[in-house]
Amino acid sequence: MAFHRERRARIGLLVAILAGICLAAQSRDYKVERNPNFKDGGYSETLDRFKIPHRKLEPIMKPVDLRAWPTDGAHNGPPPVRLKGAEMGLSLKELPGVRLVSLEAVRKMDVVQQGSGLFVVGIDFVPRELPEILKAKELRLDGQGQLLDRDGGPVTVFVTSELYRTNRQKDADRKQSALSGLITGLADLFASPAEASSPFPFACYSFTPWAVYHGGFHRWYEADTWVAAYGPDNGGGCSGGSPHTRIDYLQTRAAVGWPGSLQYCFTCEAEHAHDEWDVGYFWPAHGIPVTTHSGVWADGSFSFSRTANLSW
Repeated sequence: MAFHRERRARIGLLVAILAGICLAAQSRDYKVERNPNFKDGGYSETLDRFKIPHRKLEPIMKPVDLRAWPTDGAHNGPPPVRLKGAEMGLSLKELPGVRLVSLEAVRKMDVVQQGSGLFVVGIDFVPRELPEILKAKELRLDGQGQLLDRDGGPVTVFVTSELYRTNRQKDADRKQSALSGLITGLADLFASPAEASSPFPFACYSFTPWAVYHGGFHRWYEADTWVAAYGPDNGGGCSGGSPHTRIDYLQTRAAVGWPGSLQYCFTCEAEHAHDEWDVGYFWPAHGIPVTTHSGVWADGSFSFSRTANLSW
């Protein structure tokens, strides 16, 4: 109990460290493509005429400035290893109607003409939490691939996921990123003689971004980021069968536009951030959805940050 009280007492120090990480993070250049199917339909002109403030819709939706976000790939301890393969999640048979597509194919897609659908992008498995996420968001996928919200409106969802192994058994080969001082501070805050994660050792973790376009009469975008921590599976490795485990700290950020939202938790197994862009009613107006996602995982002497700016 005293150990946990000490951790809670150091929350202020953690916040200061995270602020330093954000301020020290450097921006990156991302390719953002022009949408050949862009339509305004009078949306911007009408709102401008009535002097109604709104986010400007353009053929190119500019990405978020990442200078205020955690640097992608900063880590303390051995660098994690990204895992790939169908065994990293669920099979297509477990979620009939889902479609696997490449990121290039998505960028060429006319979202309005598409109507609705659930697209898993750039990976060959279904993220293990996806069925529960759909249920929580009251989205229904039929066997023909049509995705509808609770009001029966068409929804198009793009989701991808990454699974990493912590590689903590290789502490002797410890390497640190350019932000090692700040990430080390985050790790030192949680370092303890005992294994912090419970009920299983911290073996792997996931980073799952998604973008949602709601069609129909009311059109709007969502951006979400899910992160989770897992223990080893029955074979001692990482796979879709790895159980959840609680670790010291998780942080998520999600944005479609600026500034987005930030969520965090202590001694938890999963966290989620959500942001929205309300396009408006009736007008068939949209651009290529550019969403920004970030996750931070920290447990004992290990910490890692992942930030992605995605043009779907």
